[in-house]
Amino acid sequence: MEMLLKYARSNLLAVKYLEYAFQVETYTLSKANNLLLNVDGAIRYLFSNLLGRSRIRMFT
Repeated sequence: MEMLLKYARSNLLAVKYLEYAFQVETYTLSKANNLLLNVDGAIRYLFSNLLGRSRIRMFT
């Protein structure tokens, strides 16, 4: 999960949906200790960023 997030933050120009997912995770953790953002959820939000207006930096 850490590697996926590191890759996304360094290669995507925007990760607004992922940041929203972390805000939701923070809220749900205040309700129950076991409602974490998992890899499937992170991939879903990152894919949403890719389909949105985000651009991938192919060559840096």
